[in-house]
Amino acid sequence: VSTQSTWGCSGSQSVHQHQLAENFMFATTRTFIDAVALVNSVPTSKLGRVLEVILQSLSEQKTDPTFTEEEMGMLAKKFGVTDDQARTIVDTCTYIFKTVAYTNATKEVILQNLQQSGMEEAKAQQIMEVWQAHGKPYVAILRKHNLNGPRLLKSLSSRTQLEMAESKSETVHVPNSILQLVLTGEAQKDETVTVQLTQDALYDLFSKVDIISSQLDRLA
Repeated sequence: VSTQSTWGCSGSQSVHQHQLAENFMFATTRTFIDAVALVNSVPTSKLGRVLEVILQSLSEQKTDPTFTEEEMGMLAKKFGVTDDQARTIVDTCTYIFKTVAYTNATKEVILQNLQQSGMEEAKAQQIMEVWQAHGKPYVAILRKHNLNGPRLLKSLSSRTQLEMAESKSETVHVPNSILQLVLTGEAQKDETVTVQLTQDALYDLFSKVDIISSQLDRLA
């Protein structure tokens, strides 16, 4: 997660931002494009305050949903959409703000990427205006928690071993696996994380990874 804001960039950052523009900051899946179309359907005059509330909720790191079920229903009527569509609009705008904060891109690059995703120019401009007016507290929260850029998996190694454990009156050998992950990120030193997993825990981990992989396949 990038903690640097969109206010001020070095020359090397500019190069990186142009690369972002070429590679797309936002998901280019049909799901996201359809969600952007929903955002486009909301009158600009009705969207501004909602964007401010979303960004304020991010800045305050609220664990509760940004809007209650009742408030979501009111938004749906206000926007002229279903409750599920209103939730999609809120989730999409939240995702956009998070991505903007994490990528440290300039206004020009963000606008370009939003429009490449199918967003109307007026909506993209409105999102950027709200971000520039109210985004600094959110960036400050990220800095406070030392989130200095996305951590990427650089390498993974593993080994298995047997540990001795006491079980009532006998000693048993418990197999487990040691995973060593090397994480890297922009402007950060590589970090090595070692995790010890039992056979059951390892099975649970790979089951969850398989679920995540299936979810990514559906978005592709």
